[in-house]
Amino acid sequence: MDILPIQLKNLAAKLPADERVALLQGDSSSLACPDASYDQVLLFFLLHEQPEAVRRATLAEALRVTRPGGKIVIVDYHRPRPWHPLRLLMTGVFRKLEPYAMDLWQNEIEAFMPEAVRPAAIEKLTYYGGLYQKLVLTR
Repeated sequence: MDILPIQLKNLAAKLPADERVALLQGDSSSLACPDASYDQVLLFFLLHEQPEAVRRATLAEALRVTRPGGKIVIVDYHRPRPWHPLRLLMTGVFRKLEPYAMDLWQNEIEAFMPEAVRPAAIEKLTYYGGLYQKLVLTR
């Protein structure tokens, strides 16, 4: 799902044909999908683009549309280790170009999930000195 048609067009050109994959245009914080309608949901470098209220709604929607036992994969920024060589540079980039990205340095993604619907399991890995993270939520 992407709000911009050009992003979907670019992704479609890169993906092999697969009837199990649906590319939809729309708002991730207000999905026009039935409850428990997907086995897998991917949020790829999306949450840092959203203000907190929209981020919370996006996570709630991802949980809502994922079937029990299904997976939600989240890839996004994470607070790097204090010694990380890009930490200072990324701080400046975020402050100028990505105003919501610092939220992911100051809070764990789990802090933005709805209290009413929690995943059954969360697996988290960080990469490149902690600058990036991948969470796999099992619904």
